[in-house]
Amino acid sequence: MRRNATLRNATDGVLAAFALTLVGCGGGGGGDTPAPAPSVTLTAAVSSVTSGTATTLTWSSSNATSCTASGAWSGTRATAGSESTGALTSAATFTLTCNGSGGSGAASVTVGVTTGGPVAVRGVITYARVPYLSGNGLDYANIRQEPARGITVEIVSAATQAVLATTTTDATGAYSASVAASTNIFVRSKAEMVRAAPTPLPHWRVRVGDPDAALLMYAWDGPVFGSGTGTVHDVAIPSGWDLSRVPTGTRASAPFAILDSIWRAMQPVLGVAPDTDFPALDVDWSTANPGGDTFYSGGSQPKIVLCGEANVDTDEFDPSTIIHEFGHYIEDKFSRSDSIGGAHGFDDLLDPRVAFGEGFGYAFAAVALDDPVMRDAFGNQQGQTARFSVDTSTAQRRGWFNESSAQELLWDFFDPAGETNDNIALGFGPLWAVLTAEQRTTAAFTTLFSFVTKLKERTPGMEPAIDARVAAEQITAAGMDIYGTNETHVPPSTAQVSDVLPVYTPIAIGGGPVTLRTTDAFDPGANGNALSVSRFLRFAVPATQSVRITAAATLPGRDVDIYVVRNGVIVAQGTTPADEDFTATLPAGDYVIDVHDCGLADCGNAVTGTSDITVTIAPN
Repeated sequence: MRRNATLRNATDGVLAAFALTLVGCGGGGGGDTPAPAPSVTLTAAVSSVTSGTATTLTWSSSNATSCTASGAWSGTRATAGSESTGALTSAATFTLTCNGSGGSGAASVTVGVTTGGPVAVRGVITYARVPYLSGNGLDYANIRQEPARGITVEIVSAATQAVLATTTTDATGAYSASVAASTNIFVRSKAEMVRAAPTPLPHWRVRVGDPDAALLMYAWDGPVFGSGTGTVHDVAIPSGWDLSRVPTGTRASAPFAILDSIWRAMQPVLGVAPDTDFPALDVDWSTANPGGDTFYSGGSQPKIVLCGEANVDTDEFDPSTIIHEFGHYIEDKFSRSDSIGGAHGFDDLLDPRVAFGEGFGYAFAAVALDDPVMRDAFGNQQGQTARFSVDTSTAQRRGWFNESSAQELLWDFFDPAGETNDNIALGFGPLWAVLTAEQRTTAAFTTLFSFVTKLKERTPGMEPAIDARVAAEQITAAGMDIYGTNETHVPPSTAQVSDVLPVYTPIAIGGGPVTLRTTDAFDPGANGNALSVSRFLRFAVPATQSVRITAAATLPGRDVDIYVVRNGVIVAQGTTPADEDFTATLPAGDYVIDVHDCGLADCGNAVTGTSDITVTIAPN
């Protein structure tokens, strides 16, 4: 990068000043006219450079036949030319002496090396977002640049590829860093958000990569530019799509669009819990991730997988889909999720654990986006949009087993009052409080019953309004407890009420057998996560006791599984490929049981219809 030379003294940070000398000498005369002495011109592109960088020397001569370099360079040189000084770390004087028939001439130039302070490089980083059309699909004709908020930014030396500075964009996408003056650099935008110790809480680490390609995280390298004496340099990360809905190259903005959706999802939490420590989260996205391959995976290394298959399903520009999955992360890491997962739809009759978990994911997305309408672009050329509102669902089979009921209730508990049966406007604070306290430690499974019961206890003045709103979803609100003991509603298609209710069947140690019917009547897709595929029991242990637990199917050759759970933790289980018979020592406390036929629950050889299972708990 060239700039005008500046003359300064040593106190201004220039170790040596620009200098140019010309010396001529010639031989004596006789009777003939003497040959003219050579003349030499030698200049440097700049008078000083930053330590570790170079400048260009340019020279010319007349009346000369050969030239020799000395001082900070050496060797024979042409009578005219240019070359780099190489990296300089201290002031250097370059001399060129040229000889001809008339004698010799010389010129010198000194290049100083600056040791002054760094200069500021700043700008705004944006990524290309493809918005939705008002009808169906994504609107590639109106791609817009939006701020890349909270991402990691590196300033990299173009010459050495060394990272010179690292910073983070703010809520407007702005960044600022200090680097050496007059240095060729580029900006690397990394698809990660990091805030870690020793910076005070809150903390987080979220990154978007492609583990199948061994890529920890995506990054976008901008063009090379000079830092000069300080400069403004904006970065616009492109979408990689053209107006015909065809990728034209790297879909560079996708990881940053995903990150920005997660940035938005973190804001409601930080608004009520500003010292939150978010566990590290990885997002797996690539153009090779097949359509429909979107899910959350918990455990010690939580991960969100998002699909990116063009012309089938691309999730990078679907904030509600991304935040729905982040909602599962929130429930998993800050509350508790007993959901067994699996395929689900807005009017499915679901296991109540699944209904609550999926309903919470969409309600949380609505809270984060401040928009109850969920959208998902898919199909050929991303030309279709699935959309629904968590506020005005068209679900016909409402109840404690329907994710639409769960998401509508959670949204209405949060949003401003004023709708029919909705005189509630709690904001996110009370919902977060229940999630991170009572729901996390409930003795029941995590369902609408456990959540609503404790929300009413935390907001006693709102109990009548909450009861009215819950009752409108065809759920028994009066006298509700965490187990849904008073629940009377079943789906209209229920053959027998006992196929569904009670939600939890009481069983006592030494109290004799209890028989429950499991059924696939509500599971037309054979997903294994529908209502009554698993049945629940509950019991209390007054003091530490060894017990024998059995679970046997009435029909021969069936595979029964049973799980004994205390406060969300499996403490005993029977998972052989037949009936179950095992012992366990249980501390005092309240327990729940999940029992099912694996042929119906998608954990064994598939069967259809009903399966009656008899459970006993006896002193051992």
